Amino acid sequence: MNTFAISKYRAISVLTLSGLLATQSSIAATEMPAYNKYYDIPSRNVLCQAGHLVTLYDNGYLQSCTVADGTQLQGKTGGNGAQFYACSSSQPVVIYADGFLNRCIITNNIQVGGHNAPNGTQFYTCKANSLVEIKEDGYLSSCTLASPINVYGRYGSNTVVPYTCKENASLELRSDGYLSSCTLAGANWVQSSSGMKMCNAGSVVYIDASGNGSCGN
Repeated sequence: MNTFAISKYRAISVLTLSGLLATQSSIAATEMPAYNKYYDIPSRNVLCQAGHLVTLYDNGYLQSCTVADGTQLQGKTGGNGAQFYACSSSQPVVIYADGFLNRCIITNNIQVGGHNAPNGTQFYTCKANSLVEIKEDGYLSSCTLASPINVYGRYGSNTVVPYTCKENASLELRSDGYLSSCTLAGANWVQSSSGMKMCNAGSVVYIDASGNGSCGN
């Protein structure tokens, strides 16, 4: 194992697995809550592939590494729910300090619970071979949609309207639960800083925290 310090405060926090010593290495991710441990063992181990960068938290648990295609990692969904995500080797997985998945390229379609406006929730079908990002609160942050879906977004500061987001395109949700960006399946009006604007079907719409919208057409 080759190790080095990236700062005096985080010694040996990054390492590269060497094929001279092992083809791969099993690394503890972190202790899970009792109801959600991997097979009731104190810590869950992630098999990291040789020749790739590994990042550890200060307590020695895994933060990021490259796994084998199809590796099942546990992540939250819809807040306090949990499920396994099959992750790809095409990009390193990232794991939160509590042991749950933050982001990975998924190898198959999967439904992930996410907000739809602050007090609403729904399941979003994320497309295989795309990046899925899950917020620390357990709700979906972003993914490529496998099917179209209506998502509430702000329209100016005091109005909320549904936007139909297109499949095979990226979806991003704001931390407040409203739509941040997606590719429109149909035309939609947005409220911009200069007035109303029509966004055409197939254009990418962006909506900021104040409800001002813009699009690429």
